[in-house]
Amino acid sequence: MSKAAEAPKVDVVHWENEPPLEASQVAEIEDQIGAGLIEEIIQVAEGENALVDTMLESKSWEELSEKPPEGQWDYFSRDQHTPGTQEPPKAKS
Repeated sequence: MSKAAEAPKVDVVHWENEPPLEASQVAEIEDQIGAGLIEEIIQVAEGENALVDTMLESKSWEELSEKPPEGQWDYFSRDQHTPGTQEPPKAKS
């Protein structure tokens, strides 16, 4: 068999370009998301994506190689020093 016959078949996907959004459409999307300007949202998402890679590399979900002293993390327990978490933003009607 020739090398060409052994190569796996690859399907080519052709993407159609999306039409550009108007400024009013972008503003409406930003209002619906409620997290600031779209550029800021993209920056936060990129930072979270980089954090995922860091967490994957450090395997932060695994047990620690050295156990922390008893009570070391008590101060950081949820709802110990604050009345509660922030209310999520209300959806605009």
